[in-house]
Amino acid sequence: LIMGVPMSPATSRHNRKQIILVTLSTFLLALGVGWIDHASGPEISFSIFYLIPIAFAAWFAHRSIALVLALFCAIIWFTADKMSGQAYSHPAIAHWNAIMRLGYFVLGAYVVSYIHDRTRRALWESEQRFQLLIESITDYAIIMLNPKGNIVSWNTGAKRILGYEKGEILEKHVSRFIPENEDTVGKARREMEEALKTGRFEDESWRVRKGGGLFWANVIVSPIHDEKDGLIGFAKIIRDLTERKKVQMELEKSREELRRLTNHLETAREEERTRIAREIHDELGQDLTGLKMDLSWLTKKIPEIPGKGPDAVLQKIGVMDGLIDQTIDHIRKIVTELRPGILDHLGLPAAIEWQAQEFEARTQIHCLVDLRAKIVSLAADRVTGIFRIFQEILVNVTRHAKATEVSVRLDRADEHLILEVTDNGRGIHREAINDSRSLGLIGMRERALLLGGRLDIGGSESRGTTVRLEVPFKEEHAA
Repeated sequence: LIMGVPMSPATSRHNRKQIILVTLSTFLLALGVGWIDHASGPEISFSIFYLIPIAFAAWFAHRSIALVLALFCAIIWFTADKMSGQAYSHPAIAHWNAIMRLGYFVLGAYVVSYIHDRTRRALWESEQRFQLLIESITDYAIIMLNPKGNIVSWNTGAKRILGYEKGEILEKHVSRFIPENEDTVGKARREMEEALKTGRFEDESWRVRKGGGLFWANVIVSPIHDEKDGLIGFAKIIRDLTERKKVQMELEKSREELRRLTNHLETAREEERTRIAREIHDELGQDLTGLKMDLSWLTKKIPEIPGKGPDAVLQKIGVMDGLIDQTIDHIRKIVTELRPGILDHLGLPAAIEWQAQEFEARTQIHCLVDLRAKIVSLAADRVTGIFRIFQEILVNVTRHAKATEVSVRLDRADEHLILEVTDNGRGIHREAINDSRSLGLIGMRERALLLGGRLDIGGSESRGTTVRLEVPFKEEHAA
């Protein structure tokens, strides 16, 4: 009678307690059907209802139990038939009827168990293919957990990444992969709770492998439900991203070093500009002023010199005097462009207003200035950085915008200083904003980063461009 199909332990649904429970239940159910069959009398045949416990046993217990139950049901039916007073023309008919009932009871047991075995075998084969697929993945640790977070399945990738053999890790809690300096159990529980709440949890953080070594991992946790939406467990996928993290950290380190170098170069350039402006103003300006004074002295003395041609000499000296005045103006302009004195003496708002007036006079583009932030004290490097960004914005307006009007706003919001420049020009394309060849925009963004702020550029075609600079302003004082 033992003709059940052997199943893999991983896929078998038959444990000892279940088989005992199903067996007792089906035999009691068969007795109940027999009692109803006896109580109903010979007029009504209940033989088909004996198939209910037989089918139940064939599906949920084992084929051999279903066959024994089929024989038991045939005996019960025969007994109930005899006790109900069923009369037959020949005594052998009752026995042949019992044999026929036993035949289709056995057939029912075979059909149900065959369908169940084919279903279980298809499920087992599908599970085996899935298991082979999981085992063939070595770049990812794929771990199956029960609802409590204990490990029930472990693939080859998990062994390679986390270092544990399957035998030494099964039934252990998944929190052992979280570094000890964190709330290991609490973090593992929060990951599973988040996965239940949203359907998927994903994070990148440090994890620990066998031996205590740390690695940077991408972690994905997904809940697994049965057909009734009951929680079976969780699937946890871990990918080792240590090499990528190292590259990322090296890249961040290089960027930080480049920013420090850029900051150093900008500081050195500003100091050099200040030094050159001072030397031009102090040395060359004084020399030209002395020369002008000498020409003035000659102009007064030449008429006293006897001889001919004083008028021609005086005329020549007048031309030279005009050239000196022009040179002094050029020097003043160069000094102002190198380092505007108004920036050091009157501060950022006055410097922005002066630069806007210069811009309007030079380009004939109307410039509206709204200075809402009245700054009393601001560090020199921050004043210089903001002012240079403003100058670069105006340069870009001149070169690219084809605008007729520019509005400038200097304001404060919360703990940030805001400089916003808007033009009514032809606008800017999204591709141009992120173009790596736009060195002017890249330079402005780098200056903003050095100031601890950010630079946003927006606009659309034919609708102008807006450049917004936000710089932290916590440590400064405003009136």
